Amino acid sequence: MRSIYAITEAFDIQLAAEEMIMEVNAHLPLCKNTVGILYYDYEMEGAALCGYLRSALGVDIIACSTIATVNNKDGYRDMVATLTLLTADDCEFHLGVTRALNDENVLDSLQETFTNTKKNAKMDIGLMYTWLPCSTNIIFDEYIGAFSKMAGDVPIIGGVPTDLGCAERSMVFNGDFYAGRAIILLISGNIKPVIALASAAEPLSDRQETVTKANGTVIYEMEDKSFAEYIESYGMNIREFERNESRIFFQKYPLLVYGAGDEGKNGEKQPAIRIIDSIDWKDGSGVAYASIPQGAKASLAILHKELIARTVKQGLEELFSKIAKSGRQYAVILCITCAARHFILNPEYAKEGDVIKKMVPDAYQLSGFYSYGELCPVAVEEGKACNRLHNGSIVFCAI
Repeated sequence: MRSIYAITEAFDIQLAAEEMIMEVNAHLPLCKNTVGILYYDYEMEGAALCGYLRSALGVDIIACSTIATVNNKDGYRDMVATLTLLTADDCEFHLGVTRALNDENVLDSLQETFTNTKKNAKMDIGLMYTWLPCSTNIIFDEYIGAFSKMAGDVPIIGGVPTDLGCAERSMVFNGDFYAGRAIILLISGNIKPVIALASAAEPLSDRQETVTKANGTVIYEMEDKSFAEYIESYGMNIREFERNESRIFFQKYPLLVYGAGDEGKNGEKQPAIRIIDSIDWKDGSGVAYASIPQGAKASLAILHKELIARTVKQGLEELFSKIAKSGRQYAVILCITCAARHFILNPEYAKEGDVIKKMVPDAYQLSGFYSYGELCPVAVEEGKACNRLHNGSIVFCAI
């Protein structure tokens, strides 16, 4: 498999498409099977751009909005659109879109779409690339494990488009917006993905306290005191924060949750990073972006700039080590990194991209986007993956 990469700063759709098409034409011909992955700035007309490119290139294209992108030639880039064409003679690409999702139909709809999409595959599925809609009403991480089993534990990578309040314009398939749905790309054939996940936050203390009352993504009590009181016990005075200020605070100070079901290397339990969306000061509860199990242990942590840069390096070192051991040749790397990392880096947004630019040779084409959650296995053995939804992480997948 190889890829063709194109980038544009133009917000004028026709000009943006023409620039991308010119870059693609300079690297023709395409192989037997091709699919496009388009990332576009959340203020761009993503559907129109996707439709224009689809018509001109004659290949299926999925697209999602993002606050910024990364690649190994430029590093960090914001206010751009990027197109990655995956093209191969020995792989097939199959796309599906779910029904509009809610907490009652999400598992059935994901399974239905996977099954219908898989019917078109003539070869074994080796990787699923998936985008989920941004929704605090659907506890996606509670369904990922079951969906993974239904899909034969194929490795799943992907994320949640960053839209900054424009969720209805955040996902596109062949020129049409699909609000509140999931998009699935199945890759079958001669594909053995190599995946590395780097996720780290440092606990503020050695305190590990029990979540004594929680339901889904809502955490009510820690050691029989309200979650708000728990946060204040660290000396954090955030009661007067506005909602946006609270979000910024918790991006830097997430929870480390022990016992959230994340199996790491050699089967040991790894703490999951859980970022809090908000606190209800009336009842003292907190709402997270992913579920927090009652009975789990948790501690307040910090995710800082140097740690973010360090995890990019660690993730790439792990990826290249795995590639070397595989004995296979790879040329394409897909990347998903957490939006919280982006906001914490303000104003040094380029830190992640600088590491990528320095460490990823020109023999590879890496492209990635910033996500509200990262889909990635915590372990893969003999092609079978233990898939999870993460916060605060960066994912690399060589295909």
